[in-house]
Amino acid sequence: MIELINIKKIPINITGHQVNHPTAGYRRWEGKAESIEPIVAIVIIESESEYSWVRCSATNTNYLPLTIQYSPYDESNLNASVSFGINDSIVHAQSCLKSNLTLPNPRVGNFITGSIITFAEIESEKILSLEFIFFAKTDVHVGRKGIWHLKFEKKELLDEDWQRAFTYGRNGTIKKVK
Repeated sequence: MIELINIKKIPINITGHQVNHPTAGYRRWEGKAESIEPIVAIVIIESESEYSWVRCSATNTNYLPLTIQYSPYDESNLNASVSFGINDSIVHAQSCLKSNLTLPNPRVGNFITGSIITFAEIESEKILSLEFIFFAKTDVHVGRKGIWHLKFEKKELLDEDWQRAFTYGRNGTIKKVK
């Protein structure tokens, strides 16, 4: 678990609900994260071997939409693409769900910026965790096209892989060290 101590700590309230999807077998959850000031986020899916991450674009709003969707690959509705998104960024993983009745069941409630939080765990053959980390927009530098990175002094306690995730590019993977 990563927790940045020199990040502005502001409360984030997450609410949401299950949504009917018009395509048979698809399961979807929609929600929103609200704060007292503008926020940005990194969306993460953690598997047994790696973290896949995507940064959302910086906006001037104090809320961001969230989605979780299971999209089946076959008629069993068990082999599915798991998608987790915040705002305009979505990270995907393939999974074999334990039941075709499995619904996204994230933790809603209050969270704080600056910590990676496990938002939901997927009931599947391989362990998948849907995670996020929010930052106050004042803790980031926004470049062109809304791409942002943490301000330099905010990253000093991170290992090299996570420093890269919070600084360069829009998405990537980090291999777990065994």
